[in-house]
Amino acid sequence: MNVGRVFTRNYATLGLLAGLLTLISILEGRFIQPSNLLNVLLQISIEGMIACGLTLVILSGGLDLSVGAVTALSGVLFVTSLPLGLELAGILALLGGALVGVANGFLIGRIKLNSLIVTLGTMAAVQGAALWISGGYPLPGPGGDFEMLGGGFFLYVPLPIVFFGLVALAGHFGLSHTQFGRDLYAIGGNRDAARLADIPIAIRECWAYVLCSLLSAFSGIVLASRLNTGSPIVGQDAPLQAIAAIVLGGTSLYGGRGGIVQTVIGMAIIGVLSNGLNLLNVSPAYQWGIKGSALIVVAGLDSARTASRFGRLQSTRP
Repeated sequence: MNVGRVFTRNYATLGLLAGLLTLISILEGRFIQPSNLLNVLLQISIEGMIACGLTLVILSGGLDLSVGAVTALSGVLFVTSLPLGLELAGILALLGGALVGVANGFLIGRIKLNSLIVTLGTMAAVQGAALWISGGYPLPGPGGDFEMLGGGFFLYVPLPIVFFGLVALAGHFGLSHTQFGRDLYAIGGNRDAARLADIPIAIRECWAYVLCSLLSAFSGIVLASRLNTGSPIVGQDAPLQAIAAIVLGGTSLYGGRGGIVQTVIGMAIIGVLSNGLNLLNVSPAYQWGIKGSALIVVAGLDSARTASRFGRLQSTRP
């Protein structure tokens, strides 16, 4: 990946990230300590994997609100399946997430139902399943090897950060260098043109939702390992955080424009902002207000940019 090209395409968001880093460093000296910067990366790594998966769906013009519920369900399944063995428990938790993705993909891609309504329904159903399986209470893990995925290290780097990096690299490669990635951009950019080009829209959408749910499930496994707990209520703010990062990074909610690099930058902005506000002792209520306001502003700018581009296309037609 060409670094110069990445900077050119994302100069605005990179500039915003640099400005935040500079401002918070000036206001709070503890922010630039290596241990705190590593903590920022650790904080964004799990939700960052969720955001990478959701990016695939949004690029195709869809939306998935069930990612947080899938995170909770996979963590609960992981803990409750441990008597079968650590590896098998992980596989079962991933399968649970994959089934949710298949259901979303089938209903949206094949049956042509609205993605907002479908994933809102699956979010409620999956959240209910997590509460039913756990009895409504957090399930303690056994510790030991169970905590390695979320608490282990690779060359002194926490494993969640390593996983996030690998997911981001794989996602960027898949979108940039495979037919699947090019088809997602085509579907999100112009669905009618994609249909005329004989792109298998339903299959591509289904795979996007399956991959999104799989990454959410894997995030739930890592989070359960890190907390040594399978909680049925974790991940409730994951959809908002992921969508905020995706939109802040520059990926269009209308599909067809953006990518994993933009999502990583957006996730870094969210992480730096959250950490800085915590260090500055800003009330959590104000933090949510700041994040929500930023999301509305950026979404409005994206809508205006899309409308402007559509207007230019209309004006150039004979």
